[in-house]
Amino acid sequence: MPSNVSAGLRTRPLISVIVPALNEERYIGAVIGDMLAQESVDADVEVLVVDGGSTDATRAIVEAYAARGNVRLIDNPKRYQVHGFNLGIKAARGSIVCIIHAHARYSKNYLAACMDARARTGAANVGGVINHRGEGPMGEAIALAMSSPLGVGDSKYRHTKSERWCNNVMGTFIDRALFDEVGYYN
Repeated sequence: MPSNVSAGLRTRPLISVIVPALNEERYIGAVIGDMLAQESVDADVEVLVVDGGSTDATRAIVEAYAARGNVRLIDNPKRYQVHGFNLGIKAARGSIVCIIHAHARYSKNYLAACMDARARTGAANVGGVINHRGEGPMGEAIALAMSSPLGVGDSKYRHTKSERWCNNVMGTFIDRALFDEVGYYN
């Protein structure tokens, strides 16, 4: 029986981290590792990788993690990310849903910071700021453009340097029940 369950009752919240993926063998292991190694978060974590039909080693990597527990592989036959979001949300066991990107890295306190921000602000949805990094000269140029209001307009989560209210966040961190109230992604 998991340590967070006593007589059938959960004593800590469960965060369901949803990771839509397609051919992410270079990155998926690191992302799963980042989520399973979260520090200072007063919650348990499950990782749901929603795969859109990868033809590389993505599925094998996820299955290796799943064999150790707290990770599940879910098929997304419609392939598109939005369908992956919805499949993951519907399969989530947690009271909190966190949707992240497979092609990214996350700090060891990402989930704890999200929990803290949500508690302090009362925001329905919180997330992090993207720190773009590119590979090679072209990738570095694109990363620079994606980190500037000149490149992305008013997408504050892509270039802000401080906590603030905005109309969109990276890494959705939201109560699972809210999707039952307002519906799923379309």
